[in-house]
Amino acid sequence: MAGTTVFAVIMKQLIILFTFLITSINADCDTIDYWAVYINDTLVAEFNANSEDLSMTLKKAELKNTDTITVRYGTCVHCVDCHSRLTVFAEIKQKLPEAETKEYFGKLSISINDLLELDERYDLNTFSFYYADMTIRNIDRKERLLFVLRFI
Repeated sequence: MAGTTVFAVIMKQLIILFTFLITSINADCDTIDYWAVYINDTLVAEFNANSEDLSMTLKKAELKNTDTITVRYGTCVHCVDCHSRLTVFAEIKQKLPEAETKEYFGKLSISINDLLELDERYDLNTFSFYYADMTIRNIDRKERLLFVLRFI
């Protein structure tokens, strides 16, 4: 009878252990990256890793030269020794604006005026914004497309 009681206690402990293990695996699968886009301090768009439409449109007539576009990027798995970089790409052979921060969910801001000048000079109206977390040694760079901005 005592053997049956010990066996029952061990089985209960194993069931509890497996329950915690399965719960932790499922919790890890639910993590998702998310980012918010601001013009100055006004929220204009929100995206996450499941967003299908990553496009955003701004009207040139409503923008001022002093406006900035800011991205705040967050993730459940934060890299402590990393810094974040926001890079803009377009189909020209010229360095485009970029921003960096070492703060988690920190502001990554780029001047709207810089983009409008490039648009006017090269007749561009589309800019792709990419985000990357990089270690101090600039390794393990994982770039992801955040959104495509179009001016109308």
